[in-house]
Amino acid sequence: MESTTLQETKSELEVLFWQLVPVAETLYGNLEYHGFAHPLHVFETAWQIADECEENGLSVNRKTLLAMVLFHDAGFQDWDESQFSSREAYAAFLTGSILPDFGYTDEEIIEVQAGIAATELGIKPASLEAKIMRRADLFGIQNYQTLLEGSYKLLQESCKLGGDFPSRDQIAKAKAFGIDILGKYLEDDEPLHAGDVDPVTGKSKYYMKAKLALAQMKSEQVTVLEMRYKDIAARLAAQRRTFLINS
Repeated sequence: MESTTLQETKSELEVLFWQLVPVAETLYGNLEYHGFAHPLHVFETAWQIADECEENGLSVNRKTLLAMVLFHDAGFQDWDESQFSSREAYAAFLTGSILPDFGYTDEEIIEVQAGIAATELGIKPASLEAKIMRRADLFGIQNYQTLLEGSYKLLQESCKLGGDFPSRDQIAKAKAFGIDILGKYLEDDEPLHAGDVDPVTGKSKYYMKAKLALAQMKSEQVTVLEMRYKDIAARLAAQRRTFLINS
């Protein structure tokens, strides 16, 4: 049976979640990939990873992790590169101005901002919560199908296609860029706990799966990727039609 203190902590986190969600949602645009569905999905993944860390004897500050997850791409569509060095820096700035109203201390806010900043390529996460945040943000790349779907949505978003199907040239460029960037992100990955270690390589199990998925994408011909993306586009369109019918 859970202790009374643990039950109270979970209850407080649930209340905080529902307080932060409507505020965070206003900071996300109607984007194919970086819309508000993204941080909600990352939240579910981050919570699962936090569970695994705790099962392996580690302590996770879920209060700071919650804020990192919900706000890590805040203001993505409004970023002004003349004012902020990166989208991550802008998201961290926005978050810092919001969290004091929800009981976060200055120290907690600094931790949250550091975790958001560490989702930028080239900045290595320091705290366990920041490492969980970064892992959860890119968790889908360890499965080839979710990697494909995510890359298709990013292609739609970055090329501002508005639902139009990308050209083969756009697919080829996006493939090369994605493999390069995601590969660089992976190089900073390290096992989060004892159960996360691949016994042969010493790398994380996530790292090994993600490398295989990226290798599979690299081996695909652009014409094959085009067919896979058409299947994804059709499935997403069917999901939208179902949603509209049921709403």
